[in-house]
Amino acid sequence: MWTREMDCLLSVCDYIVEFYPSTQTLPDGTKVEVMETRPRSDIYINLPALEKLDAMLIPAMMNDDPDHARRTVQDILDSFQKAEFCGVLSDMEVPESFMAVLPKTTLDTSKIQFNKDVGQAILESYSRVLESLTFNIVSWIDDVLFVDRSIRKFSDNLKP
Repeated sequence: MWTREMDCLLSVCDYIVEFYPSTQTLPDGTKVEVMETRPRSDIYINLPALEKLDAMLIPAMMNDDPDHARRTVQDILDSFQKAEFCGVLSDMEVPESFMAVLPKTTLDTSKIQFNKDVGQAILESYSRVLESLTFNIVSWIDDVLFVDRSIRKFSDNLKP
């Protein structure tokens, strides 16, 4: 059921595309510039990660022991949160106005330029954002597990 639902939801991504110029060679050898399509860059970048997360979560949810499944899902989400946190920090840019008021030693400047020492306030802020995102994901998974349990109970009641 989950796989069918995800396939249905992701099928829309096949139509969210961007055009890019490409050349095509005709049978007579003439090269013609044409526009081809590819998945939009944000989908192209994020979809494999989401599919990997889905592949990790499905076996955990198919487990018959709900406590074990919950622990497994929590472990997966913890690792997902750590990876997301590292990704946000590595992508973060430091504004020039912030750089101007910093000490000008080579060590301090290199730490800030390469995001090695960004400051406690920024780390706390991003930590809260990531915690909120992780909580949302956990609550969605709890909803899915609740619906799954409800359907299983309903189907068990239907059996003679």
